[in-house]
Amino acid sequence: MLPADLPVSGFMVVCPLIAAVYLSHREGNAGELLRRVFARAGVRPAVWYLPILLLAPAITLIAYWMTRATGNYSAPDTGPGPLAMVALFVGLLVAAACEEAGWTGYALEPLRRRFGRLGTGLVLGCVWALWHAVPWAMVHGLEWAAWQCLFSVAARVIMVWLYESSGRSVLSATLFHFTINVGYVLSEANYDPEFVAAVTVVVAAFVSVRPRGG
Repeated sequence: MLPADLPVSGFMVVCPLIAAVYLSHREGNAGELLRRVFARAGVRPAVWYLPILLLAPAITLIAYWMTRATGNYSAPDTGPGPLAMVALFVGLLVAAACEEAGWTGYALEPLRRRFGRLGTGLVLGCVWALWHAVPWAMVHGLEWAAWQCLFSVAARVIMVWLYESSGRSVLSATLFHFTINVGYVLSEANYDPEFVAAVTVVVAAFVSVRPRGG
C-alpha cells in the first residue's frame, strides 16, 4: 500500500504524463507541452495564487466542521514525523504535476475549444473521476468512491475556471490538485466525501456562472 491507503495502482499517476508526452511527440509539439507544464511565468496575474492555494483547504475545513457538527469525529492519529511528512508532500506535488501534464497540459485546450469552460470541466472531470474510481472503491468501498467521484467532477470545474483566470496556467491546476491531496492527507481521519463533495459542488456552481477571472 502507498501513503493515504492507496493501493499499488496509485502509481498510475504517471500515466497521464507519459501519454501526453507520447501523443505530443507524435504531433511534433512535445517541447511546447513541456514548456507549458514547466512554464517559468507561472500564474498571471499573481493574485490568483490566493484562490489556487486556499480554495481547496477552505473546502476541506468547511467539510471538517460539518463532520464535527454531526458528531462523526475521530481523533486523528499521530501521523508521520516532520521529515516523512515533507517527503509525502513532495510526492503529492510530483503526482499532481504528472497528472496535470496530461489532464490540463494536453487534454484541456482541445476540449475547451469544443465544449467551452463548463463543458470541459464536466467532461474532463468525469474522465478524471473514473480514472480514480477503481482504486477508491478497492480501498474505501463503492459509496465512498461515488461521493469522491462527484467531488472530482466539481473540483475539475473549479480547476478549469482557475486555469482560464490565471492566464491558462498549467501550474494553477497542479497547485490546486496538490492542495486537494494535502487536505485529504491532513484530514484523513475525519474525511467525509459526502460533505466534501457537497461543498465543492456549491463552489463549482458559483464559479461556473461567473465570467472568467470574475
